[in-house]
Amino acid sequence: GPKGKKDKKPERTPTEFDPYLQNRVNAQTLTQWIITSSKGDKQLAMLMNAIQHACKVVSNSIEKAGPAGLYGLAGNENATGDDVKKLDIIADDIWVECLRRSGVCGLLVSEEQENAVIIEDEALRGPFCVAFDPL
Repeated sequence: GPKGKKDKKPERTPTEFDPYLQNRVNAQTLTQWIITSSKGDKQLAMLMNAIQHACKVVSNSIEKAGPAGLYGLAGNENATGDDVKKLDIIADDIWVECLRRSGVCGLLVSEEQENAVIIEDEALRGPFCVAFDPL
């Protein structure tokens, strides 16, 4: 540019998305929030991450449920003779597996199951009791 003047970066043209993006600058991810909120309690952070993971996997299953025919009644058979699992049963399996694998739960109480799930494996057992409705 001309002597003595610095080239200025051209101004960005505003878009219709700006009102939505402005608040995202300071937004935290759930994982970031868990890390800062659990104040060094690693077991609590592990539990909250397991719950976060279960929610994401269940959400993903719901998105795929329609085309995959998962809205059927439990006990129905599909074309290949496999039992079609109802979405709430799939969600329950996901929650139980995610919480069991976290290694910080001792007892799981699901709305979908008559009895509490006791984590028998000492290597996977932890201090938390979690009650949940998987869907």
